[in-house]
Amino acid sequence: DYARMNRIVGIGLEPNQSPNPLVNQNLAGLWGLETIQNQKALSQFDRNGNGALDANEKPGAGVIVAVIDTGVYYNHPDLFDNIWVNAQEIAYTVGDRNRDGVIDWRDADFNGDGRVNLRDIDGISLDASGNYVWSKAAQDGSVSQKELDLLANGKDDDGNRALDDLIGFSTAFNQYDILDINSHGTHVSGTIAANGASRPGGINGIAPYAQIMGVQALNGHGFGSDVSVLRGIYYAADQHADVINLSLGGYGPKESDTFQSYEA
Repeated sequence: DYARMNRIVGIGLEPNQSPNPLVNQNLAGLWGLETIQNQKALSQFDRNGNGALDANEKPGAGVIVAVIDTGVYYNHPDLFDNIWVNAQEIAYTVGDRNRDGVIDWRDADFNGDGRVNLRDIDGISLDASGNYVWSKAAQDGSVSQKELDLLANGKDDDGNRALDDLIGFSTAFNQYDILDINSHGTHVSGTIAANGASRPGGINGIAPYAQIMGVQALNGHGFGSDVSVLRGIYYAADQHADVINLSLGGYGPKESDTFQSYEA
């Protein structure tokens, strides 16, 4: 056994890097993407040389990236379709909705497109009998707090020690709300997986088809602790994230035992 200081950790911006969450920015204004020559990197996936990423050219497809930071503004149009959703948590909340005798991700696939993302939550409501229903007509291109609250039942339905972690989890506040009020986590998420180049004013990140798992380990001022960050790493590993990103730093003495090795 041993004891150690629970240090303060926080964010840090690089020179000329905007603190705003991809609002009214083009690629030329994003210092990080310019530095890594993102356009040149993405061009490597343009196998037919037509200057666009086609259906079979999807950098980051199938990869889940956990961003341990200040949270994510998940309704940003460049990120909306790439936000990781905990299908198992939702499925156990809504139950055997499709009445096939099995509770699985298909019960969380409200729009029936064969995958589970924020578009399955956008448009959700309860009918007069208290059953979960979904309507395309009720969609507005965003997920409201009311819609999230409908799925949040105060239980750890999937048994991962994180209550109602529908679209990630906040280890800073021990809650399911990961909405970014700082913007740093959103900026990082966009650098990784923004997918908005086809939208006027939008951009593409490094891997525009990857999924972003939002883990809010830092507060709105951009600060957290070793404990909140370590809990975030454990959470991401338990949810089978393929990559974990930490764009933050700490204060105080460096100790080799700050982060113990963890086998997922």
